[in-house]
Amino acid sequence: MENVAFLKPTWMSNSMIWSDKAVDGKYTNLHWNGGQCTMSSLSQTATLWVNLEMDVAIDHVVIYFRTDNGPLGVK
Repeated sequence: MENVAFLKPTWMSNSMIWSDKAVDGKYTNLHWNGGQCTMSSLSQTATLWVNLEMDVAIDHVVIYFRTDNGPLGVK
């Protein structure tokens, strides 16, 4: 499966950390300061745009949420 968003231009509203982290292909460190996640301002809704630079058919989208490296579903 090809990642058509890999390293494409991005824009994010209310961004505290660079939006390009969302498409850099790194997701092994999902901590807020791990250098691999983008993050919106606290308590803010954010919009993320990715310019795919071409017309493509999208079958599905995968999003890895910031977990601060804890297990999913545990606070």
